[in-house]
Amino acid sequence: MSAGQGSGPYYYVRVKHERPLGVALLAVIIGLFGALFTIVGLLLMLASAFLGVYHPTLDFGFHLLTSSLLLAGLFLLIFGVIMLALATGLWHLEQWALVLSIIVFGILFILDLLGGSLTAILWGLLLVYLFLVRQHFN
Repeated sequence: MSAGQGSGPYYYVRVKHERPLGVALLAVIIGLFGALFTIVGLLLMLASAFLGVYHPTLDFGFHLLTSSLLLAGLFLLIFGVIMLALATGLWHLEQWALVLSIIVFGILFILDLLGGSLTAILWGLLLVYLFLVRQHFN
């Protein structure tokens, strides 16, 4: 038998899925917000450090302000980095990013539905869309 007749070893090739436009847009939007949150978080942390070092007063209210800025900045920084990771995962059609997106959008849908907000419609539509394109993810 010759090599062209199937007698050789078989190799499995990972099929690359085409990225749906909606997933690409979602990844870009989440990435932009992640970058914004990261930058604002860093700026708040820098402002807290600057005020803590260069402000001459040492009263309790001022320390509370600098501590609050530091915590808010840290929260935004962590949240922004997570959003950037999620955007990257969605862009590369990773299964974990799909699951995390469905969980987050599901929580937001339930909270907005219970709160009577009309944005529950948006989260619901995004959930339906993610279920419809799930076959494109690895």
